[in-house]
Amino acid sequence: SEDIDGLLADIALGDPSPAAAELAARTVGRIRSLAAVRKIAEAQRRGSAKALRALALVRDEAPSLPSIVSPRARLYAWLDNTWRRLTDNPLRNVRRFVYALIGAALA
Repeated sequence: SEDIDGLLADIALGDPSPAAAELAARTVGRIRSLAAVRKIAEAQRRGSAKALRALALVRDEAPSLPSIVSPRARLYAWLDNTWRRLTDNPLRNVRRFVYALIGAALA
């Protein structure tokens, strides 16, 4: 329902607990709630820094952001998710590179 979607958006935007805000934003992405994304996107257009982070987390769970999200927010979400993936486990990236190098040398 739109009431629950609005509540999830409010938690993603303003909960004092970062873990709760992240969980709410990821839930919005998983259920692909257009009403919640619309509310978060409106907050982003008003200048809320928390809204950008929430949209990045929504995008991390959903295949894409709806067209109501601004191009600036889409770019931020892509950059944030890319940076997080690169820095979450840097050893994994080094290991992939080393294995690719070994594979290329053997070929």
